[in-house]
Amino acid sequence: MKKFKEKQVVEKEIVSVTCDRCGHELDDKELRYGKYHTIKYTGGYWSDWPGDLDTVIADLCESCLKELIEDFAEVGYYRNMKDK
Repeated sequence: MKKFKEKQVVEKEIVSVTCDRCGHELDDKELRYGKYHTIKYTGGYWSDWPGDLDTVIADLCESCLKELIEDFAEVGYYRNMKDK
């Protein structure tokens, strides 16, 4: 026989995102439509970042991300690009 008990689960919800580059605070609509991007990168040994295995995190609005990578990024439908 199994016995159960009820438990409450606390869930975190993003209520605000501010672009780390331009300082734009995204509104509710922009948050709902995913108009921000989080970049999270952990450098390896001898990385160009300040120390070995440092983690770098940046929240960027879509406009800043586009401005930073549009000159070299490949753009297209993912299923057509995954073999590249």
